[in-house]
Amino acid sequence: MTESDFIKAIQLLFPKGNPLREFADFVSKGNSIEKLTSLLFVKDRLESEYKLAAFAQLYSPNNNHTRYLEGISSALSECNNRIVQLTDKVLQDEMQKKVLDNIREIMNRSGF
Repeated sequence: MTESDFIKAIQLLFPKGNPLREFADFVSKGNSIEKLTSLLFVKDRLESEYKLAAFAQLYSPNNNHTRYLEGISSALSECNNRIVQLTDKVLQDEMQKKVLDNIREIMNRSGF
């Protein structure tokens, strides 16, 4: 699933005005660190939504929340995958910045 597929899944699962939907929209436009921060928030909210729906399913067996739970579970799984990917990207970006800073410092000391 691509990032845009993930965003579309969140947009289909939650209506406009829902904080998860708003953050999904933001994630599609931010840089890596902004996306990672937002995804961590989205993950927390999805976990809360899942617990609430599971609780409702348990105590209100007449209402079937199975499809909703499956949708949230799928979104949570994809969110975790994106978090891992973005964490790797952020770490790579930071390492590249440090390497470039070190090269610049060496060049400045050498008179370049």
